[in-house]
Amino acid sequence: MAAQAPMTEATYYILLALMKPGHGYGMMQRIKELSGGRIEMGPGTLYGVLTRMNKEGLITLTSEEGRRKNYAITEEGKNALHLEYSCTRAQIVTFLWRAAGSPAPKGTAKVPADVLPGSYCYDAVAWALENGIINGLADGTFGVNNTCTRGQSVTFLYRAMGTAPTTVNGFTDVAADSFCADAVAWAVENGVTNGTSATTFSPNNGCTRAQIVTFLYRAYQGK
Repeated sequence: MAAQAPMTEATYYILLALMKPGHGYGMMQRIKELSGGRIEMGPGTLYGVLTRMNKEGLITLTSEEGRRKNYAITEEGKNALHLEYSCTRAQIVTFLWRAAGSPAPKGTAKVPADVLPGSYCYDAVAWALENGIINGLADGTFGVNNTCTRGQSVTFLYRAMGTAPTTVNGFTDVAADSFCADAVAWAVENGVTNGTSATTFSPNNGCTRAQIVTFLYRAYQGK
């Protein structure tokens, strides 16, 4: 499966609005509400995007009454929205690569087959592999659309820009020999993130795009 690039803002808000089926005017009002008044989508923009999304299978036309067309989100659309809520492994590596200035990869790393040449994340994954920031998965893939976990996210950040922590990770769910133990200790020590409770870090919990961007911001603030 090809890596899913982050969707456009228009697509994102239309999918959110169509979690409850509706028509054009209703969607415009719902989008304005969901965005806190920031986005006021006009009919021309809305119907152009709706036509594309219908062709892509993200939404479906459920009924047509004169000029009023009613739409609903499809299962494919729900899956796409879920991926947008979550931050994938491909997306976090791309964020790191761009923050580093989008350096051209040297071509020394073997890029897993599920990272397609020409995809938005190909150079980022190649660069990250070359610099020891990431590894592939046990099955030989990279897992482009796999949700990035809290443990993985702080590990990628730590390898890209961290220094050895001076404290020991004290969370009960992060073993001392875990792949992310030092990264977790570094992240907490440097204010990148905290635990999900006083005693747990929840390393296997997935991260949202908003959380990953926050981690990046805090990490770079400390540089």
